[in-house]
Amino acid sequence: QHIEAVFDLYNESSGLRVKNPAIEALEQNKIIFLGDHTILKAKDGSQVYIDDSGAPIHNTKGESIGAVLIFRDITERKQANRELDVFFKISEDMISIAGTDGYFKRINNSFTKILGFTESEILSKTFGELVHPDDLEATQKLVEGLSKGIATHNFNNRYLCANGSYKWLEWNVSLNGGILYAVARDTTARKKAGRHK
Repeated sequence: QHIEAVFDLYNESSGLRVKNPAIEALEQNKIIFLGDHTILKAKDGSQVYIDDSGAPIHNTKGESIGAVLIFRDITERKQANRELDVFFKISEDMISIAGTDGYFKRINNSFTKILGFTESEILSKTFGELVHPDDLEATQKLVEGLSKGIATHNFNNRYLCANGSYKWLEWNVSLNGGILYAVARDTTARKKAGRHK
């Protein structure tokens, strides 16, 4: 059977058929990657989320003589991401995924509500640009400690808001595979109430 009959691909969002990457690789004579929104329809009608790529095969003369198709089942990963999406959407706390390079990779809507910046503004800034100068050294030590396996609970620092003010945040952070997973709560009101007692 033709490869497109066996390897039946659709886009998750549009529902439209996706061109087989092996065929595209032959036509364009280059490696073709498909995004993780690709669904493979199996013979029994079930659907499998995959990411895949196609690459041309060349002979000694540099001529394309075929293609290699590589794909993997990412259904479990997609399901895990969907479950994570629910927590990101419903949480009033600030939830984030960040890199040890100092940049947030993903944040929930509470970040924008509490700090006033847009999502793109926050993702384009490093921790150092957002943390209060007086709290920067302690924050850097926190990240260093995490890289050594030291868990972090109830760490407090101040974060810059879009209007120029600062808000106190209380963090719980965990490092896994070089990625920081963090939850923060706005404790500004509690801090101010404590100062006025």
